[in-house]
Amino acid sequence: MEFELCLVRHGETEANRTHIIQGHLDVPLSQTGLEQARLVAKHLADTQFTLAISSDLLRALKTGETIRDENSSFKEIEVWKVARERSFGDCEGQGVDVMLGAVKGKNKEQLFAWG
Repeated sequence: MEFELCLVRHGETEANRTHIIQGHLDVPLSQTGLEQARLVAKHLADTQFTLAISSDLLRALKTGETIRDENSSFKEIEVWKVARERSFGDCEGQGVDVMLGAVKGKNKEQLFAWG
């Protein structure tokens, strides 16, 4: 069986721009992120999709919906909560410096278990 996989990261959020850890925080796209979604939607307008999947977070779902609105090959987006970005626990909503301090000194196994 052969298939082609197209992965699209969500557009920018204000948290991305200001280096705030998002994780499971449900933040919308910024104006720049909305424009990025429109640009990728135009780029993918003629791509044939048989399945579209998004996490349930606003930033990812809005990016997917924007692509769908420009592409007639699919109507529905399957929403998978399991497709969310990983959780960063108490670091969510904090600056990246807080997360860097939280992971400092942890080995690879501890980092994989963390969050």
